[in-house]
Amino acid sequence: MTSLAMNEQAEEIADSMVEHAALLRVRSQTLPGGARVIDAGVEVDGGYDAGLALAEVCMGGLGNVAYTPLQVGGTSWPGLTVWTDHPAVACMASQYAGWAISVDKFFAMGSGPLRAHARVEKELFERLGYAEEVDHGVLVLEGRTLPDDAVAEWVAEKARLQPSKLTFVVAPTASLAGGVQISARILETGLHKMEVLG
Repeated sequence: MTSLAMNEQAEEIADSMVEHAALLRVRSQTLPGGARVIDAGVEVDGGYDAGLALAEVCMGGLGNVAYTPLQVGGTSWPGLTVWTDHPAVACMASQYAGWAISVDKFFAMGSGPLRAHARVEKELFERLGYAEEVDHGVLVLEGRTLPDDAVAEWVAEKARLQPSKLTFVVAPTASLAGGVQISARILETGLHKMEVLG
């Protein structure tokens, strides 16, 4: 399958998050080893718009996520609409949090388009028939702590890239931005259930 350039699209979204960090209530830093870390809810508040950006990074720029009101029992609740023209690639090759990142005491689940380059989940990517070969990669980490150089080096080695070529976007699932991106997994959850249940 032809590359859909998810890492490039996700990097553009990440660049925009950094450019609008104050508005999104996120913070960016560069680790001594060169990896970029965007905090969307660990040591900062993050917010609703950060959650939308985080969800779109998770989908490798192939998904469209927007807020919509939902009516439940006569009460209006905030909800999300999510759509993509490339559900298998956007959801399973990128958004699915299938990469366990465990380095010393650090643990997070990894999602995002770097997975399509690293392909550590070999069986899944063989079934999808999708791969990317990139110079820069973006990985979303669902965790409560920010990665350090040891984590960046571990991921870089698995992904066959230098740490300076990596961008991590980090938010706990219990944060506002993390909650939005989890809610935006409705397509991915359905596809995963179909895959598992047949």
